[in-house]
Amino acid sequence: MGRELSIVDMSAWGWIDRAPIVLPGEADPLAAYPNLKRWFTAINARPAVARARAVGKDIAFKQEMDEAAKRAMFPSNYPLATT
Repeated sequence: MGRELSIVDMSAWGWIDRAPIVLPGEADPLAAYPNLKRWFTAINARPAVARARAVGKDIAFKQEMDEAAKRAMFPSNYPLATT
């Protein structure tokens, strides 16, 4: 938020980056907030952001939501096995 990048900038950037998801249908969800848009654009242009966005791109993640995936993601929906 100041002259130097801070943990506040890093944290806020992650949330503001999700604006298109939170405000679907908006052509430019930050248009109504020009200062926020300017700040986001400046942070987004940093080389470290490009490196952060590349993390995990080389990993093939499981795509299907089978029973094993559901149990792993939502364990509270499944009773403990009794023996």
